[in-house]
Amino acid sequence: MEEPITTNTTKETSQPVQTPITNPVEIDEKPKKNSGLAIILSFTTIIATLIAGFFYFQNTQLKSKLQENLSSPTPTATPDQAEDWKTYTDSEFKFSFQYPKEAILEKSECISLQIIGPTQTSETEPFDGLYLSICPETLENETLDDWIKNDLFQALEIVEPKAKIEIQEYEAYSYKITGELMTEKHTVIQSPLSKSQIILISDITKDPTNQNYEEKVNKIISSFKFLDNNEEGKVTCTSPRPEVCTEECIINPPYICGSDGKSYCTICQACANENVEWYISQDTSCTKE
Repeated sequence: MEEPITTNTTKETSQPVQTPITNPVEIDEKPKKNSGLAIILSFTTIIATLIAGFFYFQNTQLKSKLQENLSSPTPTATPDQAEDWKTYTDSEFKFSFQYPKEAILEKSECISLQIIGPTQTSETEPFDGLYLSICPETLENETLDDWIKNDLFQALEIVEPKAKIEIQEYEAYSYKITGELMTEKHTVIQSPLSKSQIILISDITKDPTNQNYEEKVNKIISSFKFLDNNEEGKVTCTSPRPEVCTEECIINPPYICGSDGKSYCTICQACANENVEWYISQDTSCTKE
């Protein structure tokens, strides 16, 4: 018989596992002495950064504007358009006005001023250019208001109603009407010398090519001046005075006589002299008053 196999089991008793005891870490509960200083420094750094950024932005903008100014041409002063204009003086009705030297002036019963535009064709109604008619009118037992009402009554259409305006110190009115032929702008000026005399300025200017004709018309009208009885025919020199005169001398007569009693070759030369307050054109030689 086979002997039974016996297993020798040895019962091992488990020993309790001992966890090694380590020394506890000491925690420093004291606040750090430099934490407040660090916060202050951080805040200061942020403020300094913002300030630096602001000045950098301002400096950049300044450089940009400076560069723009350097690259852009410097604008020059535009000379007064009326510096080289001519002056018309009417000794009969005692008024004067300035007009562009390129304008064609003709006088019959009325004074006409024309600057023919670049697209204007001959033998056609005006559609390009400066066209003014300046007519002295006499009030026949009527007031200025009555005369204007009659003028408006004859119009086919009133484009712009009557409006009171100021020309120098004179009483004046303007309105635009459509007549039998075309639309006209009327400017009526009351003479301060005689209540029975008025000046009618009819404007049919057209400017399809932008030649600044309307601006010239306004300057002509704004230069309108009545002459006092003591200064009939005298034209006052206006500022700024001309510095260079290139016009050819006129052949006498008429003589251009300055307020200093001297004879001048041109109007420009007379008014270039600061001692000349006014000049007058006359058929006789100049004599000092």
